[in-house]
Amino acid sequence: MSLLDLPTAKMYWSSDWMFQTSLPTIMTRLRFEKLAQYFHLNDSTTNPPKGSDGHDKLHHVRPVLDTIQGTIASQYTLHQDCAIDEAMIAYKGRLSFKQYMPAKPVKFGIKVWERADSTNGYVDKLQIYTGRAGNEQGKREVGLAARVVTDLTRDIVGSSRHVYVDNFFSSPQLFSDLLKDGLYACGTCRINRKGFPSGISKENVKKKGDFTMLQSGNLVASVWFDNKPVTFLSTNADPTTLHEVRRKNKDGSERVQLAPSVVKMYGDNMNAVDRADQLRMQYTCARKCYKWWKYVFFFLLDTALVNSFILMKESPSHQRKTRTGRVKHLTQLEFRERLCKQLIGDTRSVRKRRRVIQHDVAGLSYSHMPVKVKVNRCRQCGKVKIRKESSFGCRQCGVNLCVLCFEPFHKDLVPVTQEE
Repeated sequence: MSLLDLPTAKMYWSSDWMFQTSLPTIMTRLRFEKLAQYFHLNDSTTNPPKGSDGHDKLHHVRPVLDTIQGTIASQYTLHQDCAIDEAMIAYKGRLSFKQYMPAKPVKFGIKVWERADSTNGYVDKLQIYTGRAGNEQGKREVGLAARVVTDLTRDIVGSSRHVYVDNFFSSPQLFSDLLKDGLYACGTCRINRKGFPSGISKENVKKKGDFTMLQSGNLVASVWFDNKPVTFLSTNADPTTLHEVRRKNKDGSERVQLAPSVVKMYGDNMNAVDRADQLRMQYTCARKCYKWWKYVFFFLLDTALVNSFILMKESPSHQRKTRTGRVKHLTQLEFRERLCKQLIGDTRSVRKRRRVIQHDVAGLSYSHMPVKVKVNRCRQCGKVKIRKESSFGCRQCGVNLCVLCFEPFHKDLVPVTQEE
């Protein structure tokens, strides 16, 4: 269904030639609807009531969530650079931890914090946001952004990796704490953050290409004027190194200007979560439903599929080569197509063969007279796709017919088909 997207689920079993698919040979519509009706991931009766100790807001998806989180973390080792950012699961229903983000393409939904590899977009750690901690006791959580980054980096402490974040997370205190944990950090930063050096401001840069920097130990704060002043904070950038940055003018011409190394490093590595979202939304398995936890399930399923695709691209055992020896990467469409065929396997069933029964219509005899039979659908009405039942039929032909359909049925010279 992620490869063949139709407006409604019932259309996959449509007999209309415009919407015919191979799905009816895999599963009947009734079976699919029954599976969807009784589909669940956990026993709701084992979750303590709201407001009590041990209540889990994600209890409906907890088994699948824990399984996927453990699997995606154990099957892959991050490169040196990774990024932490938020993703959104679209949902507009009633939910206590639904979020509204006007600047995002998905404005209403469930927020998910993700850590992804900057090299390929592999999501190896995620955390679903269910509201600020401490709300149940009437307290407000302090330092949400720092808490999220700290939680998502506990398994890579001491690995000397570089973590990239945006201005929602960045702060001098957080970067100093990460440096103590053996992690380097880089990101844009709001100039009014606590601890940000007062000797640097946006007034220090006046025109495009201007920049200024201040350093305290490994912590470097810098402001660079692009189309407007942009503030950076980093512990992994060399303040003495400059890089060329290419920008386009309004007339379409290109200009080259010098910028601090942190600008290029941030631009090359911060888009990891956005790349993962792009791959996930390209062929999504999500379907319209009423339950919020089903949207979370579809999100986890898509994340697992995208991660599997990235693992196949990274694996040297699955690389294809052209005649000239050039590596030919498998596209996500080809990967999902092969995966579907492997999962379906030999479960496809061929429809029943139909044999042609010739009726002797040369002359009507007494045996073709109408008789009382068991109620069933009229064969003549079925030819024009009308569902009508009759308790009369033809003794010789063995089919049910309405009284008015008796004569046209026997005058029709087209052979009548009957399922074997």
